[in-house]
Amino acid sequence: MIKKVLHRMLIIVCLILIGYSGWNIYTALSNYKEGADEYEQVRKQFKSKAGQDEGSQTKHRSITKTSYCHPENFYVNGYLFDTIIAKKYTFDFSALLSKNRDVQGWISIEGTNIDYSIVQGVTNEEYLRHTIEHTFNNAGSIFLNSQVKRPFEELNTIIYGHNQRNGMMFHDLMKYKEESFYKEHPYIEIYTPDRTYVYQVCSAYITNAFSDTYLLERNRSFTPERFLNQMMQSALYDTGAMMTQYDTFLTLSTCTNNAEEERMVVHAKRLGIKEKKFPMQTEIETKKRSSLLKIVD
Repeated sequence: MIKKVLHRMLIIVCLILIGYSGWNIYTALSNYKEGADEYEQVRKQFKSKAGQDEGSQTKHRSITKTSYCHPENFYVNGYLFDTIIAKKYTFDFSALLSKNRDVQGWISIEGTNIDYSIVQGVTNEEYLRHTIEHTFNNAGSIFLNSQVKRPFEELNTIIYGHNQRNGMMFHDLMKYKEESFYKEHPYIEIYTPDRTYVYQVCSAYITNAFSDTYLLERNRSFTPERFLNQMMQSALYDTGAMMTQYDTFLTLSTCTNNAEEERMVVHAKRLGIKEKKFPMQTEIETKKRSSLLKIVD
């Protein structure tokens, strides 16, 4: 009799555990879907393909690979021609900012799932589990380090995102462990209300959450040398990128999901800036710079 009771109790306990596990799986999948649906709606509402605006001149010209050095120096008729990538998308930042005043821009990596708005909270915890619409969700947001005062202008601009198992947020950063993936996806685009930044990946590696990777200019222990050494010495492979203290870098960070404090990091160096309009160059400067370019109609 006692054996039968114990057997029944064991079956009940197993059923409870199975039910609890099933509920947790359902909740997690629902959470993933809610987050994915929200961000897809944000894309549809605020992102569109670039049209015939003032900056669309870059769409109709290409520059040969011989011009890849120092793209920030190339201006033609007052426009900066980005030698790497043409502006593909436009964003309704006025509407986006009316939805959330913490929006700082948009990040996109061609050929990956990384295509999200960027926010910045008062603390780094604010958007850890909240979306751009302030909805609680484990996916959180793609967000800037709260201590970055001049986003995309400081030596080290840090952006965080979760490594979601369904491929959302910064999950695809893990693919940069392979050099072959870097070679196929070397550029990162950052869109802001004023300009488009283009970055080239220069280093990728796994580190811990307290390494020199996360040093900012306002930290007492910060020196450009420490930050640059961390990038160069930790790199999983050589990208051939030249890095100096006068450059501006983007640091993308996500959890590896292997150890609590382990992080996957991708650094990228800013190449050129595309604005709607730059101050006009003198006629001599324009002719001189234009003669350096091979522009193909």
